[in-house]
Amino acid sequence: LAITTDILFNGRLSEYKYNYSWERCSLRKFLNGPFIKIAFSNDEQEWLDKSVNSKEDSVFLLSEKLVTIYFPKRTDRVCLNGNSWLTCSLGADKERVVYIDYYGEIDVRGIFANSKSGIRPVIRLKF
Repeated sequence: LAITTDILFNGRLSEYKYNYSWERCSLRKFLNGPFIKIAFSNDEQEWLDKSVNSKEDSVFLLSEKLVTIYFPKRTDRVCLNGNSWLTCSLGADKERVVYIDYYGEIDVRGIFANSKSGIRPVIRLKF
């Protein structure tokens, strides 16, 4: 896996406030479709793990659990530009998603899924 050290763009997980799920969200479709074509050359796209038999995405957002595994210290979660960023995990209800605030704290209550915040994509690479 590879993750950016900074936020690449601001976006929202869903156009709709209610009943968020990563499986159905518009950002997931964008990251694994147009984003790949925009962000990576044809040669670079060959490095992405796009297994047909896998249900795993080539490009995704970290879950709350993976954030704590890959960034155990709060200071490791702070982006270079100091902005907050989104995870793919549900927050307090189906309207909210967990996010990482400006100080690297994990806000499990979350923000509305249709709110704009930093997008910090993770890519799955072939090895």
